[in-house]
Amino acid sequence: MNLSLIFDLANNVIKDSLLSLVNCKYHDFSVHLGLLASKRDYLHIEKWLKKNINEYGDEFINSLLDYLTNNVIKPCQINFNSGLSLDEINKANILEKAQLSLESLGIILNTLNSYTNTNENSDISLQTKEEIVELNKLINDIYDTYDEIQEQQLNSKEIEDEISDYLRSLFEGKITTDNIINLLIVY
Repeated sequence: MNLSLIFDLANNVIKDSLLSLVNCKYHDFSVHLGLLASKRDYLHIEKWLKKNINEYGDEFINSLLDYLTNNVIKPCQINFNSGLSLDEINKANILEKAQLSLESLGIILNTLNSYTNTNENSDISLQTKEEIVELNKLINDIYDTYDEIQEQQLNSKEIEDEISDYLRSLFEGKITTDNIINLLIVY
C-alpha cells in the first residue's frame, strides 16, 4: 500500500519524479517501484532493466534477484512445502502479489539471460551470472515459463507485425481509417 501511495505521489503530484525514483541508486526500492510502474504501464520494463543493469551492474541485478527470490520463488516453495496445491491460479496470484505478469517475468528472465554470456558484459561478475542462471532454472521449474514465455513473445511479435502491416497499408493509401476501425471492432 505504501509503495502504491509513493507511486501515485511520484506520478501525479510531483511531476517527472517517477523516472528519477525508479532509476535511483537505492536498488531495493527502485526495483519494487519500477516493477509496479511497469505493471501499471508507466514504464517500459526492458529498457528500464537494461539502463539500470548497464549503469549499476551487479548491484542492481542482485537487488532484482533478491526481489524475485523473495516475492516469487519463496512463496511458491512455501505453498508447495505446506502441502498446498501450486496450481496455475496460485502461481498467478503469487505473480500478481509480486507486481508481475508472466510476460513481464519472461522479459526480466530474457534480459538477465542476455547478460550471462561470459564473453560479453564483463562488468557483471561471474558469481552474479551464475546466480542469474540458477534463478532462471528455479523459476522455469516452478512456472514452466520457457515455453509459455516464448509462445507469448511470438504472439506479441505476430501482433506487432500485423499492426505494422496495417499502418503501412494505411500510410500507403491501400486501406482507409474506416477499414482499420472496422477491423478493431471485429477484434
